[in-house]
Amino acid sequence: MNIENMRIWIETLESGKYSQSRGGLRDKRGFCCLGVLCDLNGVEWHPSKEEIDFFYVDPMAEVPELYAMPGPKILAWLGLEDVPCIDQEHLSDTEITRAMTESSPSVASLNDNEFTFAEIAALLRLQYGIPA
Repeated sequence: MNIENMRIWIETLESGKYSQSRGGLRDKRGFCCLGVLCDLNGVEWHPSKEEIDFFYVDPMAEVPELYAMPGPKILAWLGLEDVPCIDQEHLSDTEITRAMTESSPSVASLNDNEFTFAEIAALLRLQYGIPA
């Protein structure tokens, strides 16, 4: 994992700079936590046909491709191969109930289950041992 880039993402989630939305990387109301990650990487956003959601073209990809989740190059920026998940040991019983899971939820799942950016950032700090 790239600790410095993870710290940048976490601090951006904590900053209040982005409005939060759910159900996609970005929509007219704001961003999912993973949409913030994509935006930090300078993606070019494109509206869907319905102009409700946005997709992006990965500027680091060799062949332009539309993505609805962070692509491999963006995950590589974090030094990860997959979307971050939070180990259950870092979740309270209440958070497990809120996450609607018995396993390790992804940050996308937490975002879509009403966890705030600040809560997601705090869990990422615990998961990856990054002090506040």
